[in-house]
Order: sequence, then structure tokens, then C-alpha cells
Amino acid sequence: METLIEDVLDLSQLDSKATAFHFEPTNINYLTVELIQDRAAMAAEHGLLLDCQLGADLPMTLIDPRRFMQVMSNLTTNAINYTPAGGVIALTTAIKQKDNSDWVTFTVRDTGRGISPQELPHLFERFYRGEASHNPRCTAPVWV
Repeated sequence: METLIEDVLDLSQLDSKATAFHFEPTNINYLTVELIQDRAAMAAEHGLLLDCQLGADLPMTLIDPRRFMQVMSNLTTNAINYTPAGGVIALTTAIKQKDNSDWVTFTVRDTGRGISPQELPHLFERFYRGEASHNPRCTAPVWV
């Protein structure tokens, strides 16, 4: 209940553009390990393997750790909820280059069915629930 109330308050703050971000140098690998430890039991209950590939020597990243962890947690929980038993969820951190800059990245990859092309345009619509939400464990695994 507490989490639900916090989510509603967060949503309200985002709507009013009153969200305050608290940026600080953060170790993304540390947050990823925390997340793995937090979600391990949930993944095991669903018959899933959590795989973790941490990038070596990642620099500290200037982020709001609470908000970033919220995003990481939501992506990972969705992967757990929509991946068939026996599947794998891989959490990866790395440095990638784009436009002559180095970027620290966090990736969630799973063997769930993925998002259909018809649903992609609705991906960021508030409260949108795709077809998979009605029957999340019904298809064969595919990497997305």
C-alpha cells in the first residue's frame, strides 16, 4: 500500500512538473547488484534465472539514484512478470559510444514474447496495458 501511495504521489509531482531530482555521482554496478538481490526471490518464484553482466571499471555516473533505481526496478519487474517460466532475464551494465561520447548503460533483456509492432506506438501512453498483460505466460520465448 505504501508503494502504491508513493507511486501516486510521484505521478502527481511529475504531472505538476514539481519533481525535484537529486543528482549525485553513483555507481551503476552497485545499484544493479542491489536490484538483483531485491528481485532474486521474485524471479525464482516465477521459475526464472536472473543473469547479471557488470561492465568493468565503469565511471561514476551523475544521476538521481532513487529515480534511476525506480526505472531499473520497473523494467526488471516487467521482465519477470512477462517472461515464461524457464526463461532468462539478463541485466547488463556497460560503456557504449554514441556521437563521440561514452555513455554508461543499463540494459534489461529477457526471453519473453516482447512488444508487438502494433503496440509500440502506445508504449508511453499513461496506463496503457498491452495484450501480454492479459495472458503474460502464453508464448514461446524470444529475445527482445
